Amino acid sequence: MAVMSTISSAPKTADSTEPSVLTELDITSSRPLSPSERFFVFTRGKFGASDAFPLITLDCSPSTPILDDEVVLAWAVLCLRHPMLTSRVTFTASDPAVVCSAALTLSRAIARAKAHIEFAQFDDRDRALDELHAQFGGPSPVRAIDVRAEMHVVWQRDASGERGQYVFGMQTVHYQLDARRRIEVMRQFVELLATPGRAQAELDAHFAKGAGTVLPPKIPQPVESSFPDLGAFDAEERRKGKEAFDEFVRKANVLPCGLAYDGPETPSGSNIRCIRRTFSQPDTTRILQACKAQNITVTQLFQAAWAVAAVEIGREEACDVTRVRPGLALQDGLYHCNTLIPVDLAPYIRALPGNTNAGGADVSMQLVWYTSTIALPQAALDVRDAVWAAARIAKANDAAFRQSPYFWHLVIHIQAPMQEHASIAFNGEEEAAGPVASPPPPPPLPPLMPFLTSLGDISALLPSTISASSCEGGTYTDGRSIRVVDMMVCMKVMPTTGTSHVWTFDGRMVLQLTYDSASFSAARGDKFFGRVADIFAGLATEP
Repeated sequence: MAVMSTISSAPKTADSTEPSVLTELDITSSRPLSPSERFFVFTRGKFGASDAFPLITLDCSPSTPILDDEVVLAWAVLCLRHPMLTSRVTFTASDPAVVCSAALTLSRAIARAKAHIEFAQFDDRDRALDELHAQFGGPSPVRAIDVRAEMHVVWQRDASGERGQYVFGMQTVHYQLDARRRIEVMRQFVELLATPGRAQAELDAHFAKGAGTVLPPKIPQPVESSFPDLGAFDAEERRKGKEAFDEFVRKANVLPCGLAYDGPETPSGSNIRCIRRTFSQPDTTRILQACKAQNITVTQLFQAAWAVAAVEIGREEACDVTRVRPGLALQDGLYHCNTLIPVDLAPYIRALPGNTNAGGADVSMQLVWYTSTIALPQAALDVRDAVWAAARIAKANDAAFRQSPYFWHLVIHIQAPMQEHASIAFNGEEEAAGPVASPPPPPPLPPLMPFLTSLGDISALLPSTISASSCEGGTYTDGRSIRVVDMMVCMKVMPTTGTSHVWTFDGRMVLQLTYDSASFSAARGDKFFGRVADIFAGLATEP
């Protein structure tokens, strides 16, 4: 890891007691981007595809308003706790790198934190949320993050100050933090706001001994650094591991069903549409009870609902013989539907012999995705029976991956194409040398295969109410109670892909689909998602 110091041109503050030679000094650390990080950096394009922008809405008593200065101090603390929040990417001729910076003085830490934050006011919070979502998820590349700069934070409050309403959001490149770790950062932020004075005390303690004692930021290691070395396995085990991976690929190599692409042949922009369905607490309880009775997880239920919806809607549209890109395809007498399922590798890494990586919030994204394929018979089935049958297939797929004796072989072989894809994007390589006189037309794009992120009950990560007495790290007698009213898990998707999120917050289950309405028309996308949500709702009404 490289370490260097940089000097800012910002003036010294009048109350600073540090020697002038160290005023406003940063110290930085860097390391090369890993294959998975390179993949996310070089495939995001000018629109910032796969960038995340989670938003939360907060309420607290108008008698104890949250001041802008408190927001700056809280964010300054988080930048010290989590170096990836300060990360940016530098590009060289051969080796792009991630760089994290740490301020060596209190005044510099505060100035840098303030530079991250965009302050604003609103008269109507719902409208403000819609505008933020349109800006961060819209077709213009203007609001996309420049990976050469640091991340972007939004803090908004009601203009009157009489309602005690706020909005907090982060805009991050996907390699920096995964969804759970973003939520963890947001919780810590609210905790600091709930305990006025705590952020200032933490900053004072950090800089108490002077700039010379501040250590370079410790950049979290990429997930690949914790993988076991396949070369340490004997040739026979490596052969069987590759065979296991090839079998996973074979099963996923099907004619898929799903939400059919109906946009232009070559997407030229993006117009992100995010729709969600929130279930009441009683309905959420009944859905969870139905899953428990079937020994099925919500993740597996969502896969099943997506597959059944794909077949149902595909049958309804089958009469349209003019369709170029059908949403329904029959192969070997079965309908197949694929979903990309993320696996958090942190617990698997912790279980490796001799591992020293705790896999905490300071570790960069530790995910791998596998393709889960559900096959349904051609004959019409009762929806309820079909859903549970499909969910059991999803459960078997998950067990086959997670419990495989060749688990790490599967993970490493899945990651390998990321290296190749990112290398081609970075070096500008082309598949063919020289111009092609008459290129063949591209094949029809397959139906949308969603990236499914199921977060479970996030109340443990982000409680609905955070007060001084509930904060970690001690008991605080002075403070305010802050209510987390709602949370939005938002992401900018690539034009031909989509993301699905499922989570429970404050006892209410949320289903969400984010897709590009320039590639999948809103009428068809909303209808498809509505069918998936209706399947969940049907479980809530069953005895």
